[in-house]
Amino acid sequence: MPTMLEQAIAQIKAGEIEKAKPLLIDWLKQKPNDENAWLWMTKCVTDTQQQRYCFEKVLKINPQNQYAIRALRHLTIPVSPPTQPKVSQSQPMQPIPKRGLGDVILTYAMVAVAAFLVLLFVYAWWLAR
Repeated sequence: MPTMLEQAIAQIKAGEIEKAKPLLIDWLKQKPNDENAWLWMTKCVTDTQQQRYCFEKVLKINPQNQYAIRALRHLTIPVSPPTQPKVSQSQPMQPIPKRGLGDVILTYAMVAVAAFLVLLFVYAWWLAR
């Protein structure tokens, strides 16, 4: 005949959490140092504080239990809202090259020619009125 713990585990695996919880509670009253039962109890509680309590009980029984260590670490990490995924660039950004004196003179010359053409257009428009 299966033990209460085995019955509770079977109920949890079957998705019958509410049936498993009282069996685990009774089992843990009889065997409060059952590390495995405390781990299964985490499946029966939904409140984070209750889960934390169960994992801390496991660690008091076995401080080396890696499952409980990872689970507590996960419960401790604050949950942040999802962020917009970053789009990776196919090429790294290149620094802007420094301009030489020739580039600066060419830029000013182009601005001067554009300004001259605007003035010429405005003058022609003024004469045509």
